[in-house]
Amino acid sequence: MATRISLYVSSIAVASAFLAIGAAWAATQNQTSSQAATTTAAQSTPAQTQQPQAAAAPTQTSANTSSTQQTQSKQPPPAIRATTRLVQVSVLVHDKHGNPITDLKKEDFVVLAEKKPQEIRIFSVETNQVPAHGPPQLPPDTYTNRIQERGNVPTSITVILFDGLNTEITDQAYAKKQVVKFIQTQVRPQDRVAIYSMGRNLRVLHDFTSDSTSLLAALGNYKGADTPLIDASDAQVSDNPIPAVAAFLNEAYQREANYFIKDRVHRTLDALTAIANHVGTLPGRKNLIWVSGSFPFSIGYDNIEVNSSDAKELFANDIETAARALTNADLAVYPVDARGLMTADLGVRSNPGNRFGRSTTASDRAFTTPSTSNFDSMNMLADRTGGRAFYNRNDIWGAIREAVDDSRVTYELGYYPQGVDWKGQFREIKVEVKRPGAHVRARKGYFAMPEPTLTPQLRQAIIAQSATSPLEPTGIGIVVRVHPMDPLSARKLHATGVFDLREFALELKDGRWSGAIDTVFLQLDNKHQIINAIDETTHLHLDAPTYERLAKEGVTYSKDVPILLGAVELRLVLRDGTTGTVGAVSIPLAKYFPGSNPGN
Repeated sequence: MATRISLYVSSIAVASAFLAIGAAWAATQNQTSSQAATTTAAQSTPAQTQQPQAAAAPTQTSANTSSTQQTQSKQPPPAIRATTRLVQVSVLVHDKHGNPITDLKKEDFVVLAEKKPQEIRIFSVETNQVPAHGPPQLPPDTYTNRIQERGNVPTSITVILFDGLNTEITDQAYAKKQVVKFIQTQVRPQDRVAIYSMGRNLRVLHDFTSDSTSLLAALGNYKGADTPLIDASDAQVSDNPIPAVAAFLNEAYQREANYFIKDRVHRTLDALTAIANHVGTLPGRKNLIWVSGSFPFSIGYDNIEVNSSDAKELFANDIETAARALTNADLAVYPVDARGLMTADLGVRSNPGNRFGRSTTASDRAFTTPSTSNFDSMNMLADRTGGRAFYNRNDIWGAIREAVDDSRVTYELGYYPQGVDWKGQFREIKVEVKRPGAHVRARKGYFAMPEPTLTPQLRQAIIAQSATSPLEPTGIGIVVRVHPMDPLSARKLHATGVFDLREFALELKDGRWSGAIDTVFLQLDNKHQIINAIDETTHLHLDAPTYERLAKEGVTYSKDVPILLGAVELRLVLRDGTTGTVGAVSIPLAKYFPGSNPGN
């Protein structure tokens, strides 16, 4: 009998990795580029791939390869796959005055899933206070994708997303002034705020900081995003006097508009997925303040619904990916209407049937009552994720402050659901507190997404998205150290990465832990395009002692990478061959090869 166990941890033991990487670094200096002394506990494709080793010393085990296993047992018993999944819920509890209640214990909470009580297996209290002692400083030439290891980052963070893709340029300018006011007057020492923008692509204006000066400088350089896709999404209406001709033209106009609507939906879902994957491993409250003039989809009880009549089927994969990312990250979404105080119909369009057309500007807002269609999407999005919606108010800066304040005290609860049919349905959650007068806010549920079927096409799509996104996915934590090899003119970089084996879903069968790890070294040019890829797959077949040791000490992976002319960034991507979970870390090349300048 074989049991498949997925081991999920909130974060890797990065501190241990820092200690281990020194020993691993010394060991790798004595190895040849062929890595002859490799473990027999794994196989790789291609054959020359360096194999995972224990962080402290080269791994030597008595484990057999998969081909040997097949020889010993021509008809092995089928694997019985029983996956255990942890559902985590971020909970806010306030008194009647709106102040956080800070003294609750695990036994004060009740979690109901589909109205059935659940055993709370994980409980912690997180705050927005900066740790008194931050993580150890990274050694020279060492990089990591773990946000919390880059400085004194509290466990609760906030991302402000400027949505230029779905917002008119005039409303973008208004929203920017409001965010500037928030930064000038409201940012506090304990806040950790990042500012991203979304146009045709997602951009990092500034990552997490409480330094208002640097945030203002980043905003000063942001001029907003062009909005041609909004205009193109607004279908024309024919004025042809012949009804049949008018109907034909209107249908054609709508098909054209739908093309651009779908493009916006696709880009929006990609951006949300990248943000969720970037912050998902942080243990505390994670707020996404989405400042937008229109919201392309809403989260219903059964799925994420795209606000376009024929986009659901075409965007099934994108919607599933976004739903899984939002669920896994436990990301609270705070939709903020970029248009501020509204006194007019929010739904005014040349074609009233198009819910996801242009966002209206001041000239459209005269003498009519605001429509509720956009508000409904905002409320549902916030309700399902545990955030709040802010609209029809003239103090966007105040709304942002209220959202950030939700991070003051957060209770993190976790349970293992039983008897769940993982087919993508929305599973309701209700959190109660045994304290009279307490007000509880948490997400209303999660999407019970099945594990993705990892086709070769999906595998390549996951890796490509991880490569080109400006945000590093953190599903697998990586610490990597690099140094240029002599002579410098050879343009070779030696890279040693350390990762936590417990973040991979391995299958226990016949006393061995089996799985696959995809390792990809990508080189990007100054346009963030992939110009070279070294793609290798390592197949693991570990006996129990080896697995326990590697899980405790960490695993190292070393590679000599020839750097192409024109490459400005090297990105190491690790992917779980079973679940598709990804981690990536970027290394700027200009430091090591001066000609590799992003501006060139």
